[in-house]
Amino acid sequence: MARLYGVSIGPGDYELMTLKAIRVLKASEVIAVPRTKNENTMALSIIQNGIDLSDKEILYCDFPMTRDKNVCEKNYEKISVRIMQYLDRGRDVAFITIGDVSIYSTFSYIARLCIRAGYDVESVPGVPSFLAIAAKLNQPLARGNEDILIMSGKSKNFDELMKTDTNKVIMKGNKSIDKIKALVEEEEVFRGKKIMGMEDFGLATEKVYNNADEIGECGYFTTLIIG
Repeated sequence: MARLYGVSIGPGDYELMTLKAIRVLKASEVIAVPRTKNENTMALSIIQNGIDLSDKEILYCDFPMTRDKNVCEKNYEKISVRIMQYLDRGRDVAFITIGDVSIYSTFSYIARLCIRAGYDVESVPGVPSFLAIAAKLNQPLARGNEDILIMSGKSKNFDELMKTDTNKVIMKGNKSIDKIKALVEEEEVFRGKKIMGMEDFGLATEKVYNNADEIGECGYFTTLIIG
């Protein structure tokens, strides 16, 4: 039976792809590439740095930039059906995703539908952005008995989570920069802690933020560390 692979390709640096991810991509006949309406195919550009795709069929999977759950669900079903058609013909499909497939990845929705339909699905783990960024900044995420909270900058419980006495990783924090800075200044739990982070890790547009003062307007692929 053909298999659908969710292949994590890391945060942007090709050298941070795992050997397993590279092996699966080289062996798969079809590469499914997530794409937004402005034809952003960052994941494809990353793997092209070291994998010959000349003999692969590229299946572009368009995702609308909307929060409408009905629209998104219909689109997941549409993409899943297209992928199943390849699997039915005995062709393995590798769906590439930035970072790790288990963290804020659209692949999870596709995988759910394919598994439900009885298809063989395997996830290939990878290096998430916050681990790569912590290493680049030489910033431990936890010491001793410290806790780590991984959260979204768009969380419904944002203020409540921010006020917990833990080290924090904030993904998709670009829309919450001002609120994050204000809370860090106001809340006692942040005494002695600092904000660091990076934007567009591993890409030509990469930016490093060594402290809160350096963080201004930033893009979607911004990850912040408070610790």
